[in-house]
Amino acid sequence: MKVSKYFRFIQTVLVITLVIGVVSIPALAQEKKITIKVSTHQPMGGIFHQLLEKFKELVEKRSNGRVKVEVYPGAQLGQEVEAMEGVLMGTLNATTFSPSFLMDSIDGFGVDSLPGLFVGFEETTKMLNDSPIGQEMAEKLLKKGGRILGWLNLAGRHMVFTKKDVKTLKDMEGLRMRSPEDGIRIATFRALNTLPVPVTMGEVYTAFQAGLADGFDMVLSVLVDMKFYEVTKYVLLTDHSYGIQVFVMNEKFFQGLPKDVQQIVIQAGKEAMAFANQRVVQVEATAIKSLKEKGMVFHDFSKEERAKFNSAMRPVIEKWAIDHKSTDFIKRIQDYQSKRR
Repeated sequence: MKVSKYFRFIQTVLVITLVIGVVSIPALAQEKKITIKVSTHQPMGGIFHQLLEKFKELVEKRSNGRVKVEVYPGAQLGQEVEAMEGVLMGTLNATTFSPSFLMDSIDGFGVDSLPGLFVGFEETTKMLNDSPIGQEMAEKLLKKGGRILGWLNLAGRHMVFTKKDVKTLKDMEGLRMRSPEDGIRIATFRALNTLPVPVTMGEVYTAFQAGLADGFDMVLSVLVDMKFYEVTKYVLLTDHSYGIQVFVMNEKFFQGLPKDVQQIVIQAGKEAMAFANQRVVQVEATAIKSLKEKGMVFHDFSKEERAKFNSAMRPVIEKWAIDHKSTDFIKRIQDYQSKRR
């Protein structure tokens, strides 16, 4: 009798142990560390790298170590287009890239490069990150398999010249302006009665030295980074178009994350992007100060000149809109900006 009770006791203990073990298996599975690999084509230490490091810091802290974010700068996981395609296909978790690369496959993408369409750094940044305009574009990319975690505004492009002190659009006429093999930039310079000269970015410095081009449009921080202040002298602050990048995660990978981690990723993306966009403002201010100290001359772009510029760019924008089936979308952008002025 005592032996029977003993065996029943042992059986009970075994059953309880088994039940606890079975219940614990999902819990242990949930505790398995999640790894998110994020990449950028830009070098270590740059604004893209800073963005991803901030994202890593926020995600790892708020997940209490459950999520590990691995950051790969310097195109370690592929150049910009290659990484973009990898994320959309699901072979990479997340990366940064220019939405202009998708202008031929997603209606409306590439509008950031249109001259004179967007108004001001702060307004443009807010519109893309926190408005129905940005949300509409995000929904289009989501259908292609990419979830936008944020939009990075790399600041406006300005007109920069080697020898001529340009203060007005009239002063620009006849100048040879360096342009990449980019239809929008070529059309922009032609509309301003200048001569577009195709020069790759790596050859711009020597082209200016040799007198093959008289100027180009560029983000000011690049003048410092690539020492263009050594071969240019004058800046007209046109702020006429923007270099935009998106931070995108593969949607299938995102949906495979636990719900609470999804929310952490979304919020971390927003905050990291706000941090990076603020850094851009600081970097541009520092660049202007540095360039002035190096002897470069800056001129403001008057309201009258901007009105002339916008008028000259209207046919460029209209043609692009028709070619990319985006006439209504551009009208919504213009209406949105008009209401906020």
